[in-house]
Amino acid sequence: MAALLFLLFTVPFAVVQLLQITKWQIWPEPEAEGLAGLKTSYIDFKHARQGKYNAGQKIAAYVFIICISMLAFSGYVLWFRGSFSPATWTLARTLHDVGFALLIPTLLGHMYFGIHPLNRAGFKAMFGSGDLDAAEIKSHHPLWYEKIKKAEQ
Repeated sequence: MAALLFLLFTVPFAVVQLLQITKWQIWPEPEAEGLAGLKTSYIDFKHARQGKYNAGQKIAAYVFIICISMLAFSGYVLWFRGSFSPATWTLARTLHDVGFALLIPTLLGHMYFGIHPLNRAGFKAMFGSGDLDAAEIKSHHPLWYEKIKKAEQ
C-alpha cells in the first residue's frame, strides 16, 4: 500500500519537476558561500551569502533525489522479483534500506529547519501566500535578490 501511495504522488511530481529542470535553483553558485555557509546558516543561525537556497537546502534536495530514485528502482525490483535473480533482490533490498535510512533523517532535518522560529517568514510564505517581501529576500538571500533585480532591468 505504501508503494502505491508513493508512486501515486511521486511520479506526477517528478514528471512536472523534470519538465522544469532549467528553472531549478539547486545548482552550485560560485559567488555563494557554499559549504562554508552551512556553519553560518545552521550553527550561527545567521544569513550566509546565498541564492534562493542555501547549501544545506541544496544538499537535502540532492539527497531526496538520490534516495527517492533508490527507493523507486529497488522497489520495482522487489515488487517484480520473479523477473530478477536472487543476487539482484539482495542488492535491491540493501539499496532500499540504505535509501530509506538516509531519507528519513534528511526529511526530519528539513522539516525542523523549515519550522524553526528563525524561519518564520519562510514558513508563512510556504503555508500562506507563497511570497516573501523584498526586504526579507534581500537580507536572507542576497544572491537571489540580485538575480531578481537584474531580471527586472
